[in-house]
Amino acid sequence: GLKENLAYAGIFIDRKDIQSYANKILYLFGNETAYKQQSELCLRRIVGVRDMAANELVKLKEWINKIVK
Repeated sequence: GLKENLAYAGIFIDRKDIQSYANKILYLFGNETAYKQQSELCLRRIVGVRDMAANELVKLKEWINKIVK
Protein backbone atom coordinates (compact mmCIF):
# COMPACT_ATOMS: atom_id res chain seq x y z
CA GLY A 1 0.00 0.00 0.00
CA LEU A 2 0.86 3.65 -0.06
CA LYS A 3 2.01 3.85 3.55
CA GLU A 4 4.27 0.83 3.14
CA ASN A 5 5.84 2.28 0.00
CA LEU A 6 6.35 5.80 1.29
CA ALA A 7 7.24 4.66 4.82
CA TYR A 8 9.22 7.30 6.71
CA ALA A 9 9.29 9.68 3.72
CA GLY A 10 5.54 10.10 3.45
CA ILE A 11 3.39 12.88 4.75
CA PHE A 12 0.05 11.35 5.58
CA ILE A 13 -2.99 13.58 5.93
CA ASP A 14 -6.63 12.57 6.05
CA ARG A 15 -7.90 12.94 2.50
CA LYS A 16 -10.93 14.87 3.71
CA ASP A 17 -8.82 17.41 5.63
CA ILE A 18 -8.15 19.96 2.90
CA GLN A 19 -6.99 22.60 5.36
CA SER A 20 -4.24 20.34 6.68
CA TYR A 21 -3.05 19.75 3.11
CA ALA A 22 -2.88 23.48 2.55
CA ASN A 23 -1.15 24.07 5.88
CA LYS A 24 1.51 21.43 5.19
CA ILE A 25 2.21 22.77 1.69
CA LEU A 26 2.49 26.33 2.95
CA TYR A 27 4.70 25.19 5.82
CA LEU A 28 7.10 23.34 3.53
CA PHE A 29 7.26 26.16 1.00
CA GLY A 30 7.79 28.68 3.78
CA ASN A 31 10.42 26.74 5.72
CA GLU A 32 13.50 25.96 3.67
CA THR A 33 15.00 23.69 6.34
CA ALA A 34 11.85 21.58 6.64
CA TYR A 35 11.54 21.42 2.84
CA LYS A 36 15.14 20.20 2.51
CA GLN A 37 14.69 17.64 5.28
CA GLN A 38 11.54 16.24 3.68
CA SER A 39 13.21 16.17 0.27
CA GLU A 40 16.19 14.28 1.71
CA LEU A 41 13.86 11.71 3.26
CA CYS A 42 12.14 11.23 -0.09
CA LEU A 43 15.41 10.84 -1.97
CA ARG A 44 16.68 8.32 0.60
CA ARG A 45 13.44 6.36 0.29
CA ILE A 46 13.66 6.31 -3.52
CA VAL A 47 17.13 4.78 -3.33
CA GLY A 48 15.95 2.20 -0.82
CA VAL A 49 12.95 1.17 -2.90
CA ARG A 50 15.05 1.04 -6.07
CA ASP A 51 17.65 -1.18 -4.41
CA MET A 52 14.98 -3.40 -2.88
CA ALA A 53 13.26 -3.80 -6.26
CA ALA A 54 16.56 -4.62 -7.96
CA ASN A 55 17.29 -7.31 -5.37
CA GLU A 56 13.82 -8.78 -5.78
CA LEU A 57 14.24 -8.91 -9.56
CA VAL A 58 17.53 -10.79 -9.18
CA LYS A 59 15.82 -13.32 -6.90
CA LEU A 60 12.94 -13.69 -9.34
CA LYS A 61 15.32 -14.24 -12.25
CA GLU A 62 17.20 -16.91 -10.29
CA TRP A 63 13.94 -18.63 -9.34
CA ILE A 64 12.70 -18.62 -12.96
CA ASN A 65 16.04 -19.98 -14.18
CA LYS A 66 15.79 -22.88 -11.70
CA ILE A 67 12.30 -23.76 -12.87
CA VAL A 68 13.14 -23.55 -16.58
CA LYS A 69 16.28 -25.69 -16.34
